[in-house]
Amino acid sequence: EKFGPVFGGEVGYRLWKNLDVMVEGVWFGNLVTQRQLDSAATIADFIQSTQGGSTSSEVDVPTNYFGVGLRWVFEQNARFKPYAIFQLGGARLDKQPTFTLNGADITDTLPNFGVTLGEDLIGQSREAAVGGGFGMVVPFRESWYFDAGLRFLSIGGDDRTNVTRLVLGGGYRF
Repeated sequence: EKFGPVFGGEVGYRLWKNLDVMVEGVWFGNLVTQRQLDSAATIADFIQSTQGGSTSSEVDVPTNYFGVGLRWVFEQNARFKPYAIFQLGGARLDKQPTFTLNGADITDTLPNFGVTLGEDLIGQSREAAVGGGFGMVVPFRESWYFDAGLRFLSIGGDDRTNVTRLVLGGGYRF
C-alpha cells in the first residue's frame, strides 16, 4: 500500500540456446499491506478511546527477497531482445509497528494499555514467493547491455503481498 525504496541485483548464466538461469536478490524498503495499516489503526483508535489524547499508528515492513528463475530470451532480433522470466524464492518480512500517544512513542509499552500485538503486526516471518515478468534487453558496445522490464512478485503468508516493479538496469555479458 505504500511506496518504498527498492534495491536489487541479479546474476544469470546461459544454460541452453535462449534459456538463462538466474539468481536475484532484492531489498524492499516497505511492503506494508492495507490490512496491516487498518489493524494498526484499530489499535490506535482503541488506545485513544481508553486514554484520550491523540494517537497514531504506522507500520513498516522492510523485506528481503531471494529467488532463482529461468529467463527465455527471444534472440531473433539482433538489436532488441525481449524476454520472459519465471522465478521461485522466499522472502523475509520484518514487521515494525509504531504507536504514538500525544506525540510520544508508546510501542514498547503497549501491554500497559491492554494491547498485545500479534504476528500480523510485529516480528519476522519467512514466506514463499513466486514471480514472473517480461522485458527487453538492448545490447550496446560489445558485451554491455541495457535491461528494462516489468516484474511481478507474490509473497505468500496470512497477508499475501503482491508487488509490481519496473526494473531498469544494465549489465555485462561475459
